[in-house]
Amino acid sequence: METCDVRRTDRLDTFVGFVGFVGFVRFVRFVGFVGLVGFVLADATPAYSQIRRIQGRVVDEQGQPVQEATIEAAIVALADADLSIRRTDQTWSARTNASGSYVILVPQAGEYLVTASKAGVGIDRVKVAVRRTGLVLANLTLWKAAAARTVTATCGDGRANAENRRVNGHPRAAGAPAALGRLLWWLEAVHLHTPGCGDSPAIEVGQWSPLELVTLLRDVRELALFLNRAQDERQELGGRGGAQRDQVVFVSYGRRFTLDELQRHVANGRPLRANEILRRGAVLHADIGMFVPGDLGRFPLVEDGGSRGWRGGSSHWEAARQLLGSLIPSAGADAGALLWYRAVAAHLFREGNLAELMTHLTRGRQVFPDSYDLLFDSAYLHQELSSPAVQASVQQLRADDVSVKVDSRRSELERAERFFREALIRSPEHVDGRIRFAHTLGELGRHNDAAVELRRAIETGPDRQRLYLAQLFLGREEEALGRHGAARLSYDRAADLYPGAQSPRLAASRLARQTGDRGRAQSALGILSGQAGVERVDPWWTFYEHHGDDADDLLKRMWAIPDTTR
Repeated sequence: METCDVRRTDRLDTFVGFVGFVGFVRFVRFVGFVGLVGFVLADATPAYSQIRRIQGRVVDEQGQPVQEATIEAAIVALADADLSIRRTDQTWSARTNASGSYVILVPQAGEYLVTASKAGVGIDRVKVAVRRTGLVLANLTLWKAAAARTVTATCGDGRANAENRRVNGHPRAAGAPAALGRLLWWLEAVHLHTPGCGDSPAIEVGQWSPLELVTLLRDVRELALFLNRAQDERQELGGRGGAQRDQVVFVSYGRRFTLDELQRHVANGRPLRANEILRRGAVLHADIGMFVPGDLGRFPLVEDGGSRGWRGGSSHWEAARQLLGSLIPSAGADAGALLWYRAVAAHLFREGNLAELMTHLTRGRQVFPDSYDLLFDSAYLHQELSSPAVQASVQQLRADDVSVKVDSRRSELERAERFFREALIRSPEHVDGRIRFAHTLGELGRHNDAAVELRRAIETGPDRQRLYLAQLFLGREEEALGRHGAARLSYDRAADLYPGAQSPRLAASRLARQTGDRGRAQSALGILSGQAGVERVDPWWTFYEHHGDDADDLLKRMWAIPDTTR
């Protein structure tokens, strides 16, 4: 199918023609040895040559520009003329303007660590590879909501005060292996941490190595078993306390702890309940994944199919999933665990972290096989992986001998179709899912089936945005089926819903040109050129972006889990 791709350098007016369903200009992050990490929107920017520059845009979590943010570019590894590498402490700095944009000129090719920060807003970092000539884009996001990636004493209710820090210094852990002190500190951290914050406990636990996390998770599982056994024994004793409670002893690394001692030393006297600790721990590690910088250099970063450096990841998502896996009777019977999986999936979608999302949803479906929410998210993921932007970047990476675990466009579409079908069996009234299911069918060439699904969705009376997409997609299916009059009508209906949207106008113009109606083709384009001052809103532009409207709500509900499970 012929592609109509129109771009302007102004960010708000950057758009891609509807016909051909070409993807947006995006940053796409990939994991060479794990899989695709994802993508986020990037500005359309002209390519310069002969000048080495790092430039980009800094926004907050709502996508609004951050003015007067400090940008620092520090050389991590410098490529000399003979391609050898030497390290240096040189840095270059700049500040963002009113639109959040910045430019830094750098003298030589190499790897640079770019840091954006602003007091009271947050900090973000990305490592980029600067070639011998040209431009490198480095867009960064500062998170106001949780003072992300910064140590703060004012986040939340102030429970996480640095004075509470006792890493490896717990009074009962003196002289014991560090792992015991780490376990006891972790128990304190899950109670001191303010959900939704990048606070002191989150930052401290976030610095632990993957090996330390493995040891910790094993110890936490043993502790959870002990606490459940202690609860059973207390029930057998009729709930009596005193000396009877001292008979219940937890032994770790040669040290013995009664239940009262554990509660007094690590929970400020509060009762220790296994499932509550596991849920709170999962929230803590999710916050670490969101707000504490990961391991820089793990994930290749590409834009429009070209390598642009590296970005970090986090092993704390898996740690959180393992904690929930220790719930008794099981995570599959726990509403809080399902909410956690849904909220984290929404966050990963919004961040474009598709590699972690793939692992996350695979595990989520194992735990909650009947959850239509996770099935829809799985369908959205594979629909995303089938998009032209992702597929083009995959091909470029493979040409550079980078292994990417993304299948062909058709294979990804077939996976999306299967998940959509399973989800709609469980939730047939899900209008957004049905519209996207129809789009997938159309991409697979099943135009009549797609048209049937779209008419069914339209009959339910969806909201304006979904009705626009349904009419837009129905126009494409009618066109593919040779029903040009019906196609033109659907395109016109979509254009009436969003007068400033280019996609239906471009589609209608192309249809008219193919049917020999040059006057109608020019008229459709003339409407676009004559719409000065009209807001260019087109829901098609964000079709491959999921959970932009409900991620915040899901995260707020997830952060409330510790308060609702006490």
